[in-house]
Amino acid sequence: MEVLEMTEKVLEITENKERQREIISYLINENLPFADRKVLQKELNDLMNTNTEEKMRTWMKKEARAIVGNRNWENMNIIEFVKLRHAGLTQSEIADFFNVSKSKMDNFVAIRENRSYYRKNFVYDLHRIARENWTDK
Repeated sequence: MEVLEMTEKVLEITENKERQREIISYLINENLPFADRKVLQKELNDLMNTNTEEKMRTWMKKEARAIVGNRNWENMNIIEFVKLRHAGLTQSEIADFFNVSKSKMDNFVAIRENRSYYRKNFVYDLHRIARENWTDK
């Protein structure tokens, strides 16, 4: 089932890129009226944003898989959680990856032993730098 979903996403991205090229070819035309140019530019920006969001989701999944492997949320420990955060993943992205609610994840961090480890070892600057590195790509 997952292979089928990946194939559909690849086709969607390919169609997205084809449409982007088509719009760019129209925008190059100097005789294009301003109103049409504005509509096409908005559509192009939307397509590019969609493509970037999909790349971000793919990157997030690869980063998470590299750190936790095939473990599920029940087998998660605070050390791996901190590594995920240092890799640049937000708490919401981690919750989405494991298909758990953000409140369940917050409760995991709030456990006394986990909370003290998290506070001692989580360095926000590493998280911020990893996020910035992604946006620079």
